[in-house]
Formats: sequence, structure tokens, C-alpha cells
Amino acid sequence: MISLSYLIHYIDPIIDKYKEEVLKDQNLSEFFSSEQDVEDTADRIKSFLKEAFSEENEEKVKERFFSLGYNHASRDIPFVNVVSGLNYVKNEIYKRIFEDDQYKLLIPFLNTFFDVGLNYFSKGYLHYNIESFIKEYEIFDIWKYEDNKRFLLEWAIGISRYIAGKSSKLPELDPEKCDLYKVLSSFDFQVKCPDKDIYEQIIRVHKAVHNIARSVVYYVNSHRYMEAYFLYKNFLAEVYRLLNDIDTVNFMFEMNKEDIFFKTILEKTKEETPYITIINVRNLKIINKFYGTETGDKVLNSVTRILQEMLDSSQNIFIKGYSGDFYILHRYKLQHPYNFGRFLKKSLENIVIKNSIDMRFKVSIAILEIGDILDKKELRKILNHAIQKAKELPDEVIFFSKKQIEEQFFSEIHSVFKNVTVIEKAFKENRIDVFFQPIVSLSTGRVNHLEALARINQEGKFIPAGAFIDLIYDMNLIQELDISVLRKIYDYRKQIKKITDTIFINVSAISISSPEFVKELVEKIGKMKKEGVGTIIELTEQSLLENIDLIKFLRKEQSFIFAVDDFGTGYSSVRTVYDLSEIDAIRYLKIDGSLVKNIDKSDKDIKPVETIVSFAKTLGLETIAEFVENRTIAEKLKGIKVEYGQGYYFYKPSDIKNLTTELS
Repeated sequence: MISLSYLIHYIDPIIDKYKEEVLKDQNLSEFFSSEQDVEDTADRIKSFLKEAFSEENEEKVKERFFSLGYNHASRDIPFVNVVSGLNYVKNEIYKRIFEDDQYKLLIPFLNTFFDVGLNYFSKGYLHYNIESFIKEYEIFDIWKYEDNKRFLLEWAIGISRYIAGKSSKLPELDPEKCDLYKVLSSFDFQVKCPDKDIYEQIIRVHKAVHNIARSVVYYVNSHRYMEAYFLYKNFLAEVYRLLNDIDTVNFMFEMNKEDIFFKTILEKTKEETPYITIINVRNLKIINKFYGTETGDKVLNSVTRILQEMLDSSQNIFIKGYSGDFYILHRYKLQHPYNFGRFLKKSLENIVIKNSIDMRFKVSIAILEIGDILDKKELRKILNHAIQKAKELPDEVIFFSKKQIEEQFFSEIHSVFKNVTVIEKAFKENRIDVFFQPIVSLSTGRVNHLEALARINQEGKFIPAGAFIDLIYDMNLIQELDISVLRKIYDYRKQIKKITDTIFINVSAISISSPEFVKELVEKIGKMKKEGVGTIIELTEQSLLENIDLIKFLRKEQSFIFAVDDFGTGYSSVRTVYDLSEIDAIRYLKIDGSLVKNIDKSDKDIKPVETIVSFAKTLGLETIAEFVENRTIAEKLKGIKVEYGQGYYFYKPSDIKNLTTELS
């Protein structure tokens, strides 16, 4: 390349003239922070052109223009503005050459200089934009993204690195052969994006991104960097558009995933007979309470990971429901549903969650062959019923054929929802009542305490609330039940006082953690205490574990006394019981009836009860045995120093009027 040093004397007046025009033009001057910034920029361009005009090595000229472009791009100066300025300088030099007439021979070389220069100036802008895009996503762990976003970003970064010369590996340019297309065309993604217009738009944009990438690669390989730069800007715009579209699909699916999922199932039942697998993580609430929600999240994430590894997304889709259950929709018939379910169950239950104490978890699995279903409401009923039945057999995988669902499920579901109507009506009409069962001293045979038991008055028949307890929890009515029982006990306080000075009240974990309920509990217990009736609050082992700090607070601030209900079968920590007994919060352990009912048949069955009694004595607690059904059981319990018994051998639960008459 011939030196253009003969033209250097034109540079100062031309740049000065351009500087004046920039200061006059409000649009151009906005790209500078001050007049001094304009001055400094003008001086840099003067220096740059003088050095470039003096350069005879074409590669050096290319490097200088590349650096000029890169530096301007890094300052966010619009490409067109700078190119316009360089073209201004070139045209002004042309004018002066024609006026002077002595440098006309340099015109072809001047053209080459600016053509080469602008091309590599464009390359500088291109490389800065590539580096910015790569850095933007390198600071994040893109492996945390879902496959659809991760594949797109990996591919776009790969294209960018290739055209920047940082990689010799060219990613796939055929839109139908890339990893992202496999995801977008999968059954999983089509379910997530039920709107066909949006789905087709995503496919079109995906194809356009690949076509633009192919063009960028062509122009870079042809060393035509200005075209490559403009196309790369377009490429990034389409990549961001596709990312945004995918984000929108993912967001809308997360917001409405159950509705979309169930709608898909209903649509599939019109064409074929799909199979559905439901996975329930057992005791998730207890895991969250005992180990912390972080551990609970690890459990759910591990289930997600196993399902992702096991399932072909082109034939299956799964979601995590709002309650923590997982639902899998299979497009094909499961030839061996029991084998599939058992393998899945084994895979999940072999997972070890790493904590200070390593743990495993259990799952219940139900698989259904779904036939014609009318609507989402009916479908939800079927799925809920299936998982409830699976929970009843925790060690088994349950499969329900289309025929079983049609012949068995619907009658069972009808019965359940008939009970729902009964419960709703009972609460609405205030037909919740209380029966009482005496707690008897095994040493004296006298009634020492009463336990309050909820009943639903159904047309004059008093049905134990326990018969409906799962439904009451499912209907979110347990707190309302506890409040109704508490108020009834308060209403019966004078009759209770004629029999005993202590009443045992069952309280759920939900209620004891409710400020509204606790406020009323404090009020009612305080008033009854003034009238000579003390209260013992019965909590299950699970409730005890979940509300340890609250129990300590209520003991300290309100002098509440607690009993551990159904002791020996749940999740209590020996340490927790010990700590609560130390502050006199617990005074009684109620031995679960399942441990008591067979001790008259085998001496072996009494061993667990003896262990509990020994433990209680160590802590200074008294024991109450439930389910005392005959004299032999009562005598055996008395022989191992159980203080109290409760069961049909002594008294059946009764309303307060009949009980008062019976005991008078």
C-alpha cells in the first residue's frame, strides 16, 4: 500500500471543520459529554489519520482501523456516526485533491485506503459486539437454564466464537439438525406452548436465526466485515427475540402449568388412551420441618433430575404440581406399567440427600390408563383419588386400568364428594358437637380426666369427625373444626366440672400455628381455669416436632400444658420430648392404641409399651394407654405401671348429658 503522507496537510483543517459541524448539530453533539470531549476526540482522529496516512504496510493499516472501530464500539458511539465522519473526511480530501490538481494520482490509493479501513473498522465493531455478548452469558452458569434456553445460548456463543476466530469448530447451521430444534419439536415443548400461532412463530424465528448465522459466517469467511457486522447485529436481535419468546412460554407454563397439563390430557383422550403416572413424595411437610426447606427443595430437585434422565421428552412430559406431586403424561401405552413404576420407585428411593444427616425419602406411585373424561374437574378428582389410594399402600406401585377407573373410581369418587357435601353442610349449619371419653386411673378405677372428641351431627346420628378427617384437612376446614370443638367445650364447662377438673383437647398442627386460633385458645383456657377446669392440649408427635418453639413460648407465657398424642408411632425426637419435659411443658404421653390393642394376645407385643413407660418414668411423665378394650389389657397395663387407661372397656365416648348421668 502506497503511503498517503502527501495528504496529511489536509487533515487538520478538515477535522476542525467537521468538529465545528458536530458542535452545531445537537443530534451529533449528544454523543459527547462536553465540548472538551469533542476536542479530545477530534485530536485523536487527527493523530490516527496522520499515522495511518504515513503507513505503507497494509496489515498495519488494518490493525489501526480495527482498533479504532473496537474503541469506538466500547464507548457506545453509533457505528453509522463514525462511518459518516470518516466518509466526510474522505469526501473533503477528494474536493481538495481536485482543487489542487497535483495529487489526482493518489485517488485510487485513497479509495483502497478507506475501503480497507472501513472494512476493518467494521471488524472492530463486530468483535466488540461478539465479546460483549459472550461475556454477558459467561458470567452466568448457563447450565442452570432449562434445555431450550441453554441449547440456544450454547449455540449462539459457539457461532460467535467461530466468527471471532476463537474457535475452529462451526456449530450446526441446519436449523432442523441442532439440539434446540429437538427440544422445540418435542412433545414436552409443544405441551408447554399450546398456542399454535406462538409455537409457529418460535419455529420461524429459530429458522431465521440459523439462516442469518449462515450469512454471517459466509461474509466473515469472505472478509466482508461491514456486511457481517450488520448481519451479526440482526443475528443477536433475533437470538434475544427467541430467548424472550422461550422465556414467555416457560413463564406462562409455570403460571398455568396444571391447567395446561390437564387440558393436554383431555385433548389426548379424544384421540387416544394416554397413560399418566403420579408420584407423591411422602411426608414432604415433615422433611421440610425436620430437615429444613432447603432439604425439601433438594428432594424435589432430585426427583426432577431423575425424571429428566429417565424420560424421553419427545414422548413424555412431566410437571411438578403445586402440592409437590409430580405428574407424567406418556404419549404411548405403557406395556409393563408395574415394571416401569417399580423401577421408578426404586430409582427415587435410592437417592441419598446429603446433609449433616444423610437421608432418603419414600414415594407413592399410581399409574392410570385414562379413557374419555368430561372436563378438568373430573380429571382432577380421578388423579387425587388415585394418589390417595396409592398412599394407602406405600410399599406398592398401583395401576388402574381404564376399565377399573370407569367401574370403580367413579362410584368411590361420588361417595367421597357426597361426604364433602355432608361436611360443608354440617359446618355451615353449625352441627359440630363434642362427645367425651373418660380417662381412668388404672390403680383406683376412678375417672380422673375427660378427652373431648369431635362429632358431626348427621340427622340425629353423631358421626366421629375422624371418619372424615382426611377430607376435612383437604377442604382446609381443620382449624374451623378445632375452633368449633373449643367453643363447645367452653359451653359445656359447668357439666365438665361436675365430672373432672381436667379436660384433654386435641389440636391440629395447623391450628396451633394459627395466631387467630391461639388467641381464642388462650382466652377460653383462661376463663375455664378461673372456673376450676384445667386444660391439657393434645398434640400429635408430628405437631410437636413442627411447632417446638411455639410450644415453649406457650408454656412460658401462658402456662399451657401438653400431652403427646399417639406416642410411639410418629416422628417425635426423643431429645424434643426431653427438652419439653424439662420445662414442664409435657406431662403426659398417650400411648398409641395400635401398640396396646394386642398386648392381651402376646407378651411380645407388650415390649414397646414397656419401653415407652420406662422412658416416661425417666422424664417424670405420666402415661395414658389408648384402646383399652378388655380386662386383660387393663390388668397388663396396670402391671407395667401405666397410670391411666382409655377405651371401651371403661367407657365409650358419650355426650355430656348422658355421661353426667352415667357417672353420677
